[in-house]
Amino acid sequence: MKQNFVKLVEQGYDQIARDYLAWRAEEPLLFRAELEDLIARLPAEANVLDAGCGAGVPVAEFLAERFAVTGVDISAEQLARARERVPRATFLQQDLIALNVPPGAFDAIACFYALIHVPRDQHARVLAHFARALKPGGYLLLITGNQDLDDDVDDFFGAPMYWSHFNRATSVQMIRDAGFEIVWDKVVSDRPSGSHTLALARKRGESGRAG
Repeated sequence: MKQNFVKLVEQGYDQIARDYLAWRAEEPLLFRAELEDLIARLPAEANVLDAGCGAGVPVAEFLAERFAVTGVDISAEQLARARERVPRATFLQQDLIALNVPPGAFDAIACFYALIHVPRDQHARVLAHFARALKPGGYLLLITGNQDLDDDVDDFFGAPMYWSHFNRATSVQMIRDAGFEIVWDKVVSDRPSGSHTLALARKRGESGRAG
């Protein structure tokens, strides 16, 4: 299954694009307090990457009110909606495993519900891409696994979807191993996705605003 996960996730999010956006657009902004914590740590003209941005709701839309936002996603259908919804942001079709952005280009990266769709044996690689893309002292706000699940496919809004992640302790340690200091981490819940780990981490270095 791992060799087919990219196409499965891409096709799945293409298929559910309309229904998923309708649901997200009607929901209150998830994790507003955590996003505002991130915002308070960033310079006024920060560049922010939304990794796995989907249709731009809620993260890119919220952050683009204050910062220059670039969103990347694997789904062309999701990106088409993101461009309509958040025209002031820039959106690129990319796979997180092969993330291709300039090194040190971003003050922060937000990655909500995207790493969990990547095979967990590739999570360290994605985290290394994030570290490379951030400036020294830049921040990563990440939703990742809270329990062990490897190479699973289940229904998601009527489409098959791929899932893979580690438990909370392993996930947090992997963030540290990628060159980050953990600011905080917590368990969060969101229907229909269930329980996950939400962590704010800071890339080791001298730049960035103090928390």
